[in-house]
Amino acid sequence: PALGILMEIFFSNTAKTPGTNHIVFGRPWSVYKGAGRFNVLVKLQHMTMHSCFIVSGIIDLLSICIKYPKHTSQLFLSLALLVESTIFYFHTDGRDSLDTLIHQLLTIAIVIGFVSAALRMVCATNLLVNATLGLSLTLQGTWLIETGVVLYGQTKWEREDCNNKMFIVACFIWHIMIIAVRMLVFYTLMMIGLKYHELKRSGREWGFPLTIEYQQLPNEEFMM
Repeated sequence: PALGILMEIFFSNTAKTPGTNHIVFGRPWSVYKGAGRFNVLVKLQHMTMHSCFIVSGIIDLLSICIKYPKHTSQLFLSLALLVESTIFYFHTDGRDSLDTLIHQLLTIAIVIGFVSAALRMVCATNLLVNATLGLSLTLQGTWLIETGVVLYGQTKWEREDCNNKMFIVACFIWHIMIIAVRMLVFYTLMMIGLKYHELKRSGREWGFPLTIEYQQLPNEEFMM
């Protein structure tokens, strides 16, 4: 996030020739343009979003040595995701329909993350809640890459074509399914490995279903 803030302050995206984008180093950015107008507020939105995640990270680090109220770190992560979803929801004014759709789909992924992070305050050890949060964060990352390829890649997309928008929605679903299947495969392999190790230690025979006896931590409940 700190690197993102520095990029927003000192770098700008300019189009020197039609259909091309160039990242240039510029003078430090100023919020107020003059005559009652503000300058390039999209940068301010990005910096605000990065700052919230910086605060969330600082709280995570401080909570290691300072005893905050229970679930304080989860609360600040939820607030950071709420801020991110709000910013991206109001990030589409004056944009073409394809650009707007891409940002709306990104907002959906962020809202899923916000709900999951909020649920962790009441069921922090629930496997499905944590898996959903992980899926949401991974989806945000892959969809931001997709956004860069579509909006700023070498291939110029027709921004108002209905088929392109339908294809983008399908791509979003593919991202979700690929991430979910990957997580399921990793979980299955992990369970098989743990079961094999448990049976090898106990001398028992292989059987189904693959269940593992979890050793609960003090004052903690493993909720499935």
